[in-house]
Amino acid sequence: MTVDQHDTFAAAYTAGLRALLAEGREVPGVNDGSSVGSQFGHATRATVELAPYTFTVCDPAACLLRSDLRQPSTAYIAGQWLWVMAGSDDLDRISFYNSRGRAFSEDGRRLSGAFGARMRRSAGDQLSRALDQLRADPASRRATIVFADPADSRQPTRDFPCALALQLLVRDGRLEVVTTMRSQSALMVLPYDAALFMGLHVWAAAALGIPAGPHHWVANSFHVYEDELELARRMADAPPAPARMPSRVANPEPTLQALEAYERQLRTVALSGSGRVGDVPLPSALIDATEFHGALAAVLQDHAAARAAAGAARSAGDARGASDA
Repeated sequence: MTVDQHDTFAAAYTAGLRALLAEGREVPGVNDGSSVGSQFGHATRATVELAPYTFTVCDPAACLLRSDLRQPSTAYIAGQWLWVMAGSDDLDRISFYNSRGRAFSEDGRRLSGAFGARMRRSAGDQLSRALDQLRADPASRRATIVFADPADSRQPTRDFPCALALQLLVRDGRLEVVTTMRSQSALMVLPYDAALFMGLHVWAAAALGIPAGPHHWVANSFHVYEDELELARRMADAPPAPARMPSRVANPEPTLQALEAYERQLRTVALSGSGRVGDVPLPSALIDATEFHGALAAVLQDHAAARAAAGAARSAGDARGASDA
């Protein structure tokens, strides 16, 4: 199998869309009422698919896009990365960054297929075990993180994980990662999945004290929905520009914990309407916005401030409406 290599994710993303448009085959839409592919039973959405499709990004820190046609939300990228690293499946927490997550919950409280809960809680801390395995045996082929569970197929669920597994390999003194996807929405979701897992790759390499090497992506079903084809063509014709996460990660574990605590405070204040987000103290470990965690902290602060301002505006509107009644 030939694997295309790209310096940046932006180049890989554009090449993937062009390959789908040129070589993809038409596949009928699924009829499973628990799948977003059928709009949860409300419509049939045919796809154009490559199965499988693979690519390599040589610099995983270059995992972001800049596009005038469809700019991925940096707030959701930052919020999702931290939500996953915290091992959370809490619906309210991720909905603060993307309200569409509510459509995938069965009980209105949690997401059953949440990557973070499966990576760090439901089977123990797989990420920590994988890193420990590589510290003890850098040549190991057993440093894996598995998201799939045989129980997933026993009953329909709206949140059936699209990612199957990650494998961490130390080769030539660098950390390489292989991401394997069961299903990959190539146009709309891939920019978020790439930022998530390539960001994890950069962080894990720092935790091991070695450089980040190439990131390999295997998508068993790489597809775009037929109702997205026009946007896919426009994106392929006007390629997004590459953008980077900071590759410098200081004190990975303790700084991650500081970021988790800071985000929790930001979210609480933004939703309470009881204070200003700017009054939440920024931990000293997060002051440098050119460092990995510090850059995420700046994005999270901006989003919390915007949410707080929107909430205040709504409250003021409600008060004016009540006074006019």
